[in-house]
Formats: sequence, structure tokens, C-alpha cells
Amino acid sequence: IVDSGIATAENRKLFTAEGFDFLANDSRTGRKKYAAWFRENTAFTAIPDREGRSEVLVRRLKDPLAEDPEQADTLILCKSEGRREKEDAILSQAEQRFLEAIARLRARIEKGRGTKREALERAVGRMLAKHPRVARYYHIELVETTGAPFVLRCERKQDAYEEAGELHGCYVLRTNQADPGADAAELWHLYMILTRAEDGFRALKSDVGLRPNRHHRQDRVDSHVLISVLAYHLLHWITYTLRKQGDTRSWATIRRILSTHAYATICLFTRDGARYRIRKAGLPDEEQKRIYQSLGISWKGLPASRTAG
Repeated sequence: IVDSGIATAENRKLFTAEGFDFLANDSRTGRKKYAAWFRENTAFTAIPDREGRSEVLVRRLKDPLAEDPEQADTLILCKSEGRREKEDAILSQAEQRFLEAIARLRARIEKGRGTKREALERAVGRMLAKHPRVARYYHIELVETTGAPFVLRCERKQDAYEEAGELHGCYVLRTNQADPGADAAELWHLYMILTRAEDGFRALKSDVGLRPNRHHRQDRVDSHVLISVLAYHLLHWITYTLRKQGDTRSWATIRRILSTHAYATICLFTRDGARYRIRKAGLPDEEQKRIYQSLGISWKGLPASRTAG
């Protein structure tokens, strides 16, 4: 299971030649090639058991654009409502920033700050380069007029904008596995394992502080990998155990909830001058108790210590 950065056409051929099955996410730009098949809504089925979460529709088919139909990869076309909303929001915010930049450049022209076409064209070029996500959907033109040196015209390419919007939330999974028994939903669930692994290693690098260092000795590299793998297995056990109990929240959410339950040290002094330190866990709230119960942890049995001196 690999992401789009590794699953290049050359690497996919190498996987197949070496006898490996692969399941990969095509690049986002590649989904446009399959726009016609994404529009066939009746061919999609919903991923089951996603109550309370955004809908995901999937469709399995042989790559219709393959040069050799006999050797064609199997595609899983996916449409995610949650991802569509996210892409819509990203584009909307990017478009707002782009239009604000257009307004600033127009104000600059109206104030007479820059009357040479070459200087204004460079300014337009810099603006387009700074907003590539949105600039491709707009036609920008400097027009000479009689009332003012130049007028900046900005027009949205509505057809291209709407065509791109139709593909928001869509993505393509690709595999060379020809097993007809593996349906689209099963392959989609299999690919989601990669996202869990990515989330896990992101947590290791941030929360646990296991960001890779520039080790120069093999034994240190081996130790770092071993600790990272052990930490990942522990993290996976926690999230897997919670999912079995119906708790599908991310590790970041679980960590935030549990972060307020901490140990406290109480110092006690006797009349003869002796000092005792008692260290024990505080009282968890009801949500924290539910998490501990799902993990099979008795919060009443958390270790406590007592030291003198």
C-alpha cells in the first residue's frame, strides 16, 4: 500500500515485475482523466457502516484508458463527501485571497502607481505565481483605455471552474490485484490502513518526540527504528482497541481528552521535621473513565508512590 509520491508508473511496473501486488492512490491531477466515469452516479455504491460520518461512494472497474486491456490495472473510483467539503473550503479561501490581491493591484493602477506596461505585467505575473490554485480559473488582461492608462480586467473561466468543482472529493485508487472477490469497499478499507499509519507516525514525530535525527552510527539508527516501531505498535493497539469498542476518534482527540488527567505530588511534613512525598493520579472525569474502561485499564489501580526525605 503506497501513496502517490511513490506509486509512479515506473515503480508500479517494478512492483509487478517483482511479483508484488500494490494498492496506490493516483495523483490528484490524474482524476480529471476519469471525469466521465465519475459522473456515472448510478455505478457507485456506498461504503457501509459509516453512521455519523461523511458518505463515501466507490466504484470498481478496469482502467478504461489502459493501452493493453489485458494488462490493465483495476481502479477504485472514490467520492468522499467530507473530502469534497474540505476541497470546496480550500478553494473558496484561496479564491478570496486571490480576489483581494486583484483589488489591491487595481487600486495601485487607479492611483497611478505604475504606468508602464512592463512593470504592471511583471506585477500580474508575480500575483498569478503566488495564487496558482485559483489563477488557472481566471483570465487576467491589462487593457489600455482613454480615461486611464490601463484597466485590469479579471474574468472567471466559469466552465473550467465548474468542471474542476465537479471532481472535488473524488480520488482514484489503483491496484494490479485482479482478484474479483475483493470488492471496491474492501479495497477502500485496505487503503485506509495507510492513512492510519501516516497518522500514527505523525503522532510519533510530534507527540512522542521521535522525529528522525541525523544519526551517523548504524547502532543508533537501528535503535531509533526499533523504538519508533515499538511506539507505533503501542499507538496502534490503543486506537484499534478503542475502535473495537465503537470509539473511532483519532489519537489526537484521545490524547487531548486524557491530557488533563495527571499525577500530582503531595508533600507532608511531620512534627519531628520528616518530609514525605506521596505521588498519585488525580481523579479522572467521566469521559476519561470511559476511555480507560474501553482500554481495560483500572484507573483506581494506577500506581502510587510514597517516599521519605
